[in-house]
Amino acid sequence: MKIAFLCLAHNNFEYLKVLKDYCVSDGDSFFLHVDNKVDYEDENFKSSDCYCISDSERLRTRWGTFSIVDATLKLMALANSTGTYDYYFLISGHDLPLKSKFELKNSLKHHRALMSLWSSCEYNRPDSAYLYKNNDITEKINSKRIYREFFHYTNYEHRLLNIGELQNERSKTKLRFALLFKKILNSFRVKSSFNFDKYYKGSQWWVLNKEMLNYCLSFKDKKQFFYMHAPDEKYFHTILMNSIYSREIIISNGERYLEGSHYIRWKKEGMEKISKKNLTIATNSNAFFTRKIDFEDFDYFVKHIESLIKDKARNEF
Repeated sequence: MKIAFLCLAHNNFEYLKVLKDYCVSDGDSFFLHVDNKVDYEDENFKSSDCYCISDSERLRTRWGTFSIVDATLKLMALANSTGTYDYYFLISGHDLPLKSKFELKNSLKHHRALMSLWSSCEYNRPDSAYLYKNNDITEKINSKRIYREFFHYTNYEHRLLNIGELQNERSKTKLRFALLFKKILNSFRVKSSFNFDKYYKGSQWWVLNKEMLNYCLSFKDKKQFFYMHAPDEKYFHTILMNSIYSREIIISNGERYLEGSHYIRWKKEGMEKISKKNLTIATNSNAFFTRKIDFEDFDYFVKHIESLIKDKARNEF
C-alpha cells in the first residue's frame, strides 16, 4: 500500500520538516503547497519522495476562498502525475500524526475513503437544509443561514473583507465593516448554474482513493463554487456525494470529535488546540491525524513523531 500525503502549509517550517519525515517513511510520498505570501527554502523539502509546488505555481490561499480548493487541486494533480498511490490524505502543516504507519495502513485496508459531512442543501429548495448527526442519521432544519452559505454571494478575496484574517488581526473596526459588507452581499442569490440536486458541506480534511481523486480532477464546472462560503468544505464533498462513489465513503460528522481522518475538538470560541496535556485523548481516538497543534509544545510533538517513525517493528507493512 502506498500513500500520497497532500499538505497545505504557510508557516512553522521546522516542524513541517519533521512532519514530512513521517509522511515519506515506509515508501510513501509528501506533496507540499506553501502559500505564496511566504518565502521559504524549498531545498529543505526536496528528496526522492518529497515534491513541492513550484514558486510560479504557488497560490495566495486566503481563508474562506476558492483559492484553497485550487491549491488542493494542484497537489492532487502533481501526485497523480508523479506516481501510482492507493490513497491520498489531505493534511495541513499544523497536523500531528497519531498512528504508526503499520496501524494507519492496517486500518485503511477496511476503508475506501474517509470524509465528514456537516450539512446539505438543495438549490431549488431553501427549506431543504439538513444537519448530519450520529453518522447517517439526519435532522431536517429550516435554516436560511445554511442555504446562504451555499447559494448566496460571499467575497473574501480582499484582506479588508476577509473575516477570518481580520479576526486574527483583532481589529474590531475592520471586522465590523467586513461583517456589514458580508451581510449586504449575502442577501443576493448567486446567478451561476448549479448542476447538482444536492450540495454538501463537511470538514476540509479527507482521505480518497485513486478512482475518487481522478474523478475530482476530471470535474470542470468549478464556477458554481466560487462565491460559496468556505468552498474547500463543499467542493469535494458535493462532487463525490453526487457520484457513483458516494456509497464507498466512510462518513463521520464530529461524533467523538472524529472528522474524516482527523480528531478535531470544537468549542464555542473555535478549535481547541492540541497540547501535550490533551494529546492522549486524541491518540485514543480512531483518527489518523489531529489538529491544530500548540507550537509551544514543539519539542514534545517532534519526539512524538520521531517515535512513530522509529517504531520499525510496527512500521513494516
